[in-house]
Amino acid sequence: MFQYAFGRALSLRKHTSLALDISSFTYTNNKELGRKYLLDNFNISGKIATNKDFEMMGIPSLLNQGAWNKFKRRLYRFRESFQPLSKRTFIIEPQFTFRPEMLDVSQDSFCVGIWQSEKYFLDQNETIRKDLELKAPLSLNAETQLVKINNSNSVSLHIRRGDYVVNSLPNKKHGPLSSEYCDKSIRHILTLNPDSTFFIFSDDMKWVKNNLKIDYPKFYISNDNITDCEELILMSKCRHNIIANSSFSWWGAWLNTNKEKVVIAPKKWFNVENINTDDLLPHSWIQL
Repeated sequence: MFQYAFGRALSLRKHTSLALDISSFTYTNNKELGRKYLLDNFNISGKIATNKDFEMMGIPSLLNQGAWNKFKRRLYRFRESFQPLSKRTFIIEPQFTFRPEMLDVSQDSFCVGIWQSEKYFLDQNETIRKDLELKAPLSLNAETQLVKINNSNSVSLHIRRGDYVVNSLPNKKHGPLSSEYCDKSIRHILTLNPDSTFFIFSDDMKWVKNNLKIDYPKFYISNDNITDCEELILMSKCRHNIIANSSFSWWGAWLNTNKEKVVIAPKKWFNVENINTDDLLPHSWIQL
């Protein structure tokens, strides 16, 4: 979603079209096996990139994963590194923090990165929010939860575990948040909104029920009858948000249009110490 928002905002500034490279979802060596491309559930604007798109730009296709093509891409990337950023057609995100010069790169560019800062698309935020509305109506199960959300002083609470626990790479880089963070965030929200009702989202609800003692009005939302995309929208419909160190709940909070929303986010986003996260969270969000 960060990648889409970055590309969409850039295409609007440049008055050009957007093509999305989703080839990583089909790589046989994909390190995130099991992930599916789901942006097509939203009202996004952009086509899926093809070999022809890469050829027109003179870029070795990412859709062909042969050894020779990989070598050509490395060679191309090396050659491009000697060009000023404004003239490159193959751009790799130089660092995790916001780079203002990326707002004005060439309209004929292939940009590789995460682009995890709202500063890349804040000037186009209204369009991005409309793009990230679901095409289809909510299911009956999701609609039932939405009624509860709308009829209470609702707070979404997202606990991400899953690959943060079982996959060694995400575990080392991110790692799951502690129950202490959740407890502290809940207490903070309650000082501001004593009548809060908590709507809990997680990919490991069994752990949540066994390890988090929440003695306040609450509903456990995540289940097999509600899709991931619907969960995201339900988070965004809550009045306030407690997010995990996860882009999933980051977007749930960012898409929340409540002008008086309180968003609580973890101060420590990564386990590793060498990543600068100064531009990751909007300034109005509370870090605990």
